[in-house]
Amino acid sequence: RAHPAMIPGRLWFIRRWRPRSLQARQLLSASVGLIAFLALAGYALDAAFGQAARDNLSERLKNYATAYAGGIDFTRDRSLYIREQPPDPRFDVPGSGLYLQVVAPGSYGNSLSAEGPLLPDVHGHLLAPREEVFEGPLPITQIDGTQGEVYRYAMGLVWGGDGAPEAEFPYTIYVLEDSRALGKQLRVFRNAVWFWLG
Repeated sequence: RAHPAMIPGRLWFIRRWRPRSLQARQLLSASVGLIAFLALAGYALDAAFGQAARDNLSERLKNYATAYAGGIDFTRDRSLYIREQPPDPRFDVPGSGLYLQVVAPGSYGNSLSAEGPLLPDVHGHLLAPREEVFEGPLPITQIDGTQGEVYRYAMGLVWGGDGAPEAEFPYTIYVLEDSRALGKQLRVFRNAVWFWLG
């Protein structure tokens, strides 16, 4: 058996550190397996919660779009007119983080909250009737000039006019929300998950 002084430093350390009893080796193996399991469990929980949070956001934005669809009119020159109060008061606060954009052939309208921020350009971007799209995060410029991101839900609809087929035309409702609210939810959940798993 070689004296420790004759064994290269790194190999000597490994031999000194290696568990010698069967119980110690079982404990080490179980610890490594448990750590790997907890890491995978944390990753799975994080992914599942993130998807659920995005699904909830999509559904909430869809509800806003549906509420607006019931109160939207167009004048003879296809200018946007909203009859009802907004489904959330933030739509009336410039730069609030919750925005509405409505696009029709040759016309465009938005909520008061969209006055100021530089939102993704939707002019001329019409969805097919009944088509729905949820996407994000998309880059924007906030009302104070800083960069930000939003999630966006879009719904394609058809305006019936006075009921005559020739008066019908497609239009699209876009509802956008600042990504910081979703990001905060994810951070709170991740901190709690990793704390308890730890």
